[in-house]
Amino acid sequence: MNRALLLAPLLLAGSCATLSSEPADPELVELDAKLSQDVLLAAQPNELRAVLEIRGKAPQDDERVPLHVALVIDASGSMKGEAIGRAREAAVDLMRRLAPNDRFTVVAFHTKVDVLAEGETIAKTDVDELAQRLAGLQAIGTTNLSGGLGAALAALESAPRTNEVRRVVLLSDGRPNNPAAVAAQIASLPSRQIPVTALGLGVDYDELLLARIAESSGGRFTFVEEPAMIAQVFEREVMRLDRVIAKGGMLTITPGPGIRVLRVEGQPAVARDTTFNVTIGDLSADEKREVVLSLVTDSRNKDVTLEMLDIELTFEDAIANAGRLERREFLAATTSMDEAKAAASRDVTVLGAAARARAGSAALDAIAMARSGAKEPAEALLDAAIAQAKEDAEAFEDPRLAEALENLERLREDLPAAAAQAHLEEKSVSIKNRRAHSSAWSYTH
Repeated sequence: MNRALLLAPLLLAGSCATLSSEPADPELVELDAKLSQDVLLAAQPNELRAVLEIRGKAPQDDERVPLHVALVIDASGSMKGEAIGRAREAAVDLMRRLAPNDRFTVVAFHTKVDVLAEGETIAKTDVDELAQRLAGLQAIGTTNLSGGLGAALAALESAPRTNEVRRVVLLSDGRPNNPAAVAAQIASLPSRQIPVTALGLGVDYDELLLARIAESSGGRFTFVEEPAMIAQVFEREVMRLDRVIAKGGMLTITPGPGIRVLRVEGQPAVARDTTFNVTIGDLSADEKREVVLSLVTDSRNKDVTLEMLDIELTFEDAIANAGRLERREFLAATTSMDEAKAAASRDVTVLGAAARARAGSAALDAIAMARSGAKEPAEALLDAAIAQAKEDAEAFEDPRLAEALENLERLREDLPAAAAQAHLEEKSVSIKNRRAHSSAWSYTH
């Protein structure tokens, strides 16, 4: 018998074994897409909404990939007193919560930048000695935020590339020395794929700048009302990192013929040719993200199918080391001359989600206008958004939408403080503004 024929089954079996040993997609990330209605009126343009929902499921075991957390602490003069003391304590507490194979970077910034720890694993770190260095951290000088953020990003990028979750946690209570330098860093964040959790402490930080850092990187923005809350926020962030199942998420949205994307609510979507890219960042187990799009169609004949959106989500698997994975969805609609049929196809859950996102976007836009000196247009925008949110809250009976309405009304009351460029003297008023902004940002991310 031919020797090659005898070996063929063995070679085939070996080949199959090699293929089956490759890490499989753990299927913990789901992508779903819905239109606010899928029957559109013919012979006229149609404006509608799309909601893209990304969900993370919990893995069956409790294992997680290593973390590399870069903690960036504002140590400028405005942090003097309880703020810097609480930040030091929270940093030590966070360090002691990490696992031996996790990496820890600590950067303090004032007029200069001090790198107190640079990417060593906890197992190789003299934790007590680092705790002593942190205990000696003093609040002095000015706010070199761009230097501190840059040092942290460099430390994460220079560390050995393993299958680890990388995250910058930035805490600041003031306005940066050089906003232009921070703006340049913000532009680079989507391609660096390192999420930044931006924490604004107190009443005088630049909330718009911190929010843009977070959203451009796929991270989170949080208002920390009092120094005593710093440790709690740090702990919550580490718990979230413990449950990361996907890293570096990116949505690519391609409209069909005759379809225009008017806006991605509250998101810095990057348009490239005919596509839109939205940075998602990391996704945790049991987490849900919603991306809301406003669309308009051109006028079409009756009884035709419209190719609305082609949606691709790509991400790095953080559980089974299965590499770069993707999820795809496609949305289509039909046209009709029957108004009742078109009205019956409306999806109230999509409309409710779109209303929440629209309210959040209006709040962010109003704050940006007020900060730039356009107070009257900001007031007009908020008045219109409040009226729309009231109508939407009655129509959809959505508790989160009712909360968004309350935040819009708080912000409208406090808009003079939002417009102030100098130190906000009325602490109770400015805190309401910060709460409204932080809540508004959460509705759009």
